[in-house]
Amino acid sequence: MKKFIIFSAIVIMGVFLWAIYENTKVEVRENTTMGLLQPNRKAPPFTLPDINTGNPVSLEQFKGKTVVLNFWSSWCTPCQEEVKELNRFYEDFRDSVVLLGINVWDDRRKALSFMEKHGINFPVLHAKNSPITVDYGINGVPETVIIDSTGVIRFHFKGPITYEILGKYTEKTLHG
Repeated sequence: MKKFIIFSAIVIMGVFLWAIYENTKVEVRENTTMGLLQPNRKAPPFTLPDINTGNPVSLEQFKGKTVVLNFWSSWCTPCQEEVKELNRFYEDFRDSVVLLGINVWDDRRKALSFMEKHGINFPVLHAKNSPITVDYGINGVPETVIIDSTGVIRFHFKGPITYEILGKYTEKTLHG
């Protein structure tokens, strides 16, 4: 009986470790289910503070523009990996696309430290105690949502985003 219990514990631990290993594999993919919200639906409204100034920023301010929301946290390794891609995208597309970083699940001090360390050059909003993650069906970080100029969510990506993917899908959003 004791051997059976030990064997069972080892099997359970093995399954648990395998599940952790499988969940650490990160890939970028278009999310067509989006949790609570389907693509091609109106983006939920939000107002969040700018992390640097505390001034309120709302989605409504960007009516008529394509908006990219990138959800991230300071402890997220894939978030660190995608910062260079996001910075480059912001520099190249800021005249035609609004890029907003949405810091979730961090206190402001940790988020600001991350931003300084990684040289984030695009606007960031702070959403630590906001329902925005539920509203947008965000269940991990990083995740990126592209909203078209009519306020409709067109694409949702899970995992670190690349410059090429952002460029390709924002062009689709901008030009049909």
